[in-house]
Amino acid sequence: MVKKADRDEALRSLESRDWSNAVVDNTPASGAMVTLGGRFRPEQADRVMAEAQRRGVPVSEALRDLVDEAFAARAAAGEEPVTVRPADLLRALRDAAEPRRPAA
Repeated sequence: MVKKADRDEALRSLESRDWSNAVVDNTPASGAMVTLGGRFRPEQADRVMAEAQRRGVPVSEALRDLVDEAFAARAAAGEEPVTVRPADLLRALRDAAEPRRPAA
């Protein structure tokens, strides 16, 4: 419950036009959530909804859990995303596909 004195002080500070000492607080509120939108193929949506039903949770909770599980699995496997130039990738695939010649 907000005390009357605290509320009155907050209102006075908002009415003041001198915000030169203002500080931006970018820390997220405890338990804050961010809404993301995404498009799924019908079969993906069906699988996610079935998983949510199986777990007995809302779809958004199932999606959060699935994302957390995917990131945890990738971290456990030591997979780090890398950037590769397409030409280098094609050269590596071509080299891998060519039969090895014995050294002379």
